[in-house]
Amino acid sequence: MNAFKNLFQPGEIGKLTIANRIAMAPMVTHFAEAGGAGSRMIGYYAERAKGGAGIVILEASYPRRVGHPGRVHIWGDEFIPGLKRLTVEVHRVGGKIAIEINPSRGRVDEADPISASPVPHPITGKVPRALTVEEIRNLEEDFGRSVARAREAGFDAVMIHAGTGYLLSEFLSPRINLRKDAYGGDVRGRARLAVEMVKEAKKQGGEDYPLIIRVAASERVEGGVSLEDVEEACRLVEKAGVDAIDVVSGVAETPEWVVPSLYFPPGCNVPLAEAIKKRVSIPVMVAGRINDPFQAEEILEKGKADFIVMGRALLADPYFPAKAKEGKVNEIRKCIGCLRCIESFSANLSLVCAVNPRVGKEREPEPRRGRAKRVVVVGGGPAGLQAALTAAGNGHQVVLLEREKELGGQLNLASIPANKGEIRNLMTYFSGQLLLHQDKIQVMREEANPSKVKELKPDAVISAVGSVPFIPEIPGIQEGIKNKKVVTGREVLSGKTKAGEKTVVIGGGMIGCEIACDLAEKGHEVSLIEILPELAMDAFSHIRKVLVRQISLKSIRVHTGVKEERIKKEGVEIVDSGGKMLFMEADTIILSAGSAPNSALSRSFQGTAPEFYEVGDCREARRILEAIHGGDEAARKL
Repeated sequence: MNAFKNLFQPGEIGKLTIANRIAMAPMVTHFAEAGGAGSRMIGYYAERAKGGAGIVILEASYPRRVGHPGRVHIWGDEFIPGLKRLTVEVHRVGGKIAIEINPSRGRVDEADPISASPVPHPITGKVPRALTVEEIRNLEEDFGRSVARAREAGFDAVMIHAGTGYLLSEFLSPRINLRKDAYGGDVRGRARLAVEMVKEAKKQGGEDYPLIIRVAASERVEGGVSLEDVEEACRLVEKAGVDAIDVVSGVAETPEWVVPSLYFPPGCNVPLAEAIKKRVSIPVMVAGRINDPFQAEEILEKGKADFIVMGRALLADPYFPAKAKEGKVNEIRKCIGCLRCIESFSANLSLVCAVNPRVGKEREPEPRRGRAKRVVVVGGGPAGLQAALTAAGNGHQVVLLEREKELGGQLNLASIPANKGEIRNLMTYFSGQLLLHQDKIQVMREEANPSKVKELKPDAVISAVGSVPFIPEIPGIQEGIKNKKVVTGREVLSGKTKAGEKTVVIGGGMIGCEIACDLAEKGHEVSLIEILPELAMDAFSHIRKVLVRQISLKSIRVHTGVKEERIKKEGVEIVDSGGKMLFMEADTIILSAGSAPNSALSRSFQGTAPEFYEVGDCREARRILEAIHGGDEAARKL
């Protein structure tokens, strides 16, 4: 009996019947080609439809000619043929597809920043032009014509983007909408633009054309729109003809809520959706950190929402729905909330996923299969595991050598700090895949050396031996290591060394901050030292904001911009940013100064086989994405 009876029940949005309750969220890919849908984009969306999502929602498209490089355009009829090819392909594989249309990016628009009122954008600092009533009407007509184009292109429904700090959510916000005319004032005035957009969509797209609206139910900022006002706005758009409401949260000032990271609880927007559901009679959809089918089922079972909207979960594993339906939950490659996808989007690069190296490559031809080779992979961290799985998937016989009792390498350490336990999901996936490929992959838990590798007579060797902790040149450090006063962050996280009551963490990057938080949470007295002017400068901005806030809420003494450091028998002496000498007593001094490639060990395996590849940290000490992608890439060259 399937454990997900609600998740795989058909549902309806207006007159559209959807096979299950999973919708793929709109996520910008930057796969568009001159604003149009090309082969790469079509392959990406078709794969998610094949994977079993009830409805796939195309990323935001734009009904205006200005701005939006790398994004989907729908302002002219010339874009219809490409979009038609996309919808035909999704329908061919048995899926349904909607398109999100964003009337305008509002204050953050690259070419024409507009808004309800001339309130500066918090990040760009640009002061937008306040729209006139005539401009509002033109905007509505442009939007309506784009809805008509969407229907002509074969989309099953349209989603209006009224969330995450773009134009319609700016109009709804009392912080930003300071107008005194009919489009400002109380909630009816502030919601008027959204209501008129709905009416225009129904007018030009057809009364029977299913219409969804994505709403930021909370700005997550002081003075933002109240939940009561959002509930009333939802009632108003329902009356105007909307067929479903998709609930998200966060705006420009709170981007960490727009795409919540692993520091946020799963399903963080569910309480908002539940509140709105009590006020409307149409289906309510909810997005935000839902990457587990059991959690999705519980949300539906308890009546907190009618549809589950998954973005990054389907980025990480397009076949999440199919695997859940078939009871193969341990085979799901879950999103780990690392935000590398959003980091790429923010840099105007093509979408990537740390745990899924095939995103955007769905239509690339698989490697030409020649002779099956005997491949030895040295190292069972993420790079080695991915290399082994990709090689086995392409027909090669693999021997995976790992000296530790547990596979996973630094994944095991990364999952230890508070709020990072979901990284263990990645090991659950890898473990399940090793079982599925046990006829092709032999795991040997023993330390590798060149002689041992040669004995295995490989055709190819993939070195994934990882990195070692970087030891900075600080006076007194070698004596401290000798006396075991100085230890590495890896030793503390692994439990090999127990930190004393008074600890000093040297290195305030992302990992150092996490270690400091973890120790403070456990009752240690913690000081954190960083030579750079700010903490966690190696972390993506959304994550950094949350991490720095966590540091500030704990009793951690922080010293940034440190000019000099010296390790002594009783603790650490520093010269702070102001030139003042300070001393911090410490029972344990923890080094978190980064990693260095284990180059010497890695290169010792050169010459042990006709083909040799280095992947992961032994090539360059970086992050999970580079490890997994590098392992996949090397194995495809075999």
